[in-house]
Amino acid sequence: MCTDAIGVGDLPAALAYADLAGNHPYLAMTTLIPALALKGKLAEATNAAARMWAAWQRAGHPSAGPISPALAAASAVECAIVCAHICRFGWPCRRASQAGGFGTGESAGGGPHARHFPAPADLSLTNAGAPNPAVSGQPLTYTLQAANTGGQDATAVTVNDPLPASAVFKSMSATQGSCTRTVSDPNKNKDGTVTCTLGILPGGGTATVTITVTPTKPGTLTAQAATVTAGNISPAGGDDSATATVTVQGI
Repeated sequence: MCTDAIGVGDLPAALAYADLAGNHPYLAMTTLIPALALKGKLAEATNAAARMWAAWQRAGHPSAGPISPALAAASAVECAIVCAHICRFGWPCRRASQAGGFGTGESAGGGPHARHFPAPADLSLTNAGAPNPAVSGQPLTYTLQAANTGGQDATAVTVNDPLPASAVFKSMSATQGSCTRTVSDPNKNKDGTVTCTLGILPGGGTATVTITVTPTKPGTLTAQAATVTAGNISPAGGDDSATATVTVQGI
């Protein structure tokens, strides 16, 4: 058992037990993290906190109550460091009491209950072409806005936009990061895919990608859906992709 290994000071064995716990090592980690902190192994404690968070997600987000004893068991200083790391990952934690321990804490309103921490990152994307209707042979600008509607940072954010086959590419830009265009034929000035690497998008933040093309014939101009992704979250729902449809008129 993890607690037995900790009791005799065998932290490697305790870590191994936590790994064997499969989707539930966070239960073992609640005992292991304070032990690591008390032994001054703060780097290992913060790593264990990250593993505990990942396992908690895999387990389907059960009640986070078991981590409260883990925080209360650690010393005030070391536990504060570990708790700060855990809270950064989104776990419900408690504020340190004036006595230096971790008690029930108080919310901003003064009530004795657990604090609320930022929600996980959640990306959405909008895509619009203007002017609409456009005129064949005249510039048409697509504006794509990526938004993080969650509370935590989205990292390695990328927007991909396949361009329509009947429009000549002119330019691309982004309010942060950089953009590139890839085509199957290096001499081809139509279609291709624009990829913009935006980096970190903070909670509540937005970034805008602007792409200008020139339609070459009248009709309805529609491309494949543009998408937004991040390195630290999985796509969810239909709001992380968007398609712009533009009517093109003849001269």
